Amino acid sequence: MDSIYDDNSDVDTKAVAVARRVVRFLLSRTEAQSTILSKNALQNVIRDISRQENCERVPFDVLIQQVSKILEDVFGYELQRLADGGNSTSKAQRYILLNTLKPLPGVNELLIDMSQRAYEHYVAMDQNSTPCRNTLDNDLHDEDLAFKGVLSVVLCIILFSKNHILQQELLSHLESFGIPIDGTKIPILNCTIDELLKTMDKREYLSKIQDSSDIQGETISYRIGKRTQSEFGLDSLVLLVQSVMGLSKDQYPSLKDDIAKNIADSYKSSNSI
Repeated sequence: MDSIYDDNSDVDTKAVAVARRVVRFLLSRTEAQSTILSKNALQNVIRDISRQENCERVPFDVLIQQVSKILEDVFGYELQRLADGGNSTSKAQRYILLNTLKPLPGVNELLIDMSQRAYEHYVAMDQNSTPCRNTLDNDLHDEDLAFKGVLSVVLCIILFSKNHILQQELLSHLESFGIPIDGTKIPILNCTIDELLKTMDKREYLSKIQDSSDIQGETISYRIGKRTQSEFGLDSLVLLVQSVMGLSKDQYPSLKDDIAKNIADSYKSSNSI
């Protein structure tokens, strides 16, 4: 059976309802920035929804195919399986939800401008004051933009460090960008750099590596995580650098070659994490 739309039976109608509810579940996770889900957890969700819809068992791969079709055709998302690092067991398999819609011209520039103005506004405030805010203020949106901005900086630092950097080196670089590393909360994000790195590691944008030795004691280093592999590939890195440097499209090919040489096998090496 290649589709759950093969006929008009009651079973197929219920299977479609299950697929749609699974789609709603996955989309709800994007609101919480939780877009990675193990196959085992996804199977449990499908089983619970199927039971609620009184639907007979539909093969997992067939249902996922239909869920992916709805996500892509209606919402512009792709349900992609993450690299498993050589472990192909069902429990180890994981999926990530990616936004495949291309932004409208000028939207990114507008969002960056909004983020910059919001950041300047909050930094300029007296830190001891508690300003009144309308409940309609877009603070969560500003926070999301700020998070993505700092994340872009962190990823670039790690990638241009050949995908391996000690925590102290990373913090030193971040401080040069004006990001506090002394335990002070980062404006807009309202968290310390340690808390932010922990969040990035938890969401699998980064991979934190802890090593202990009798000579050096414990050392902490970072690599890019599996989620970065899917959401922020080489082409995205090139476009970011191109935008920051204000380069023309004609310079894209040579820029991509230069960046590829500088970051070495950063993306390839993370597949073995």
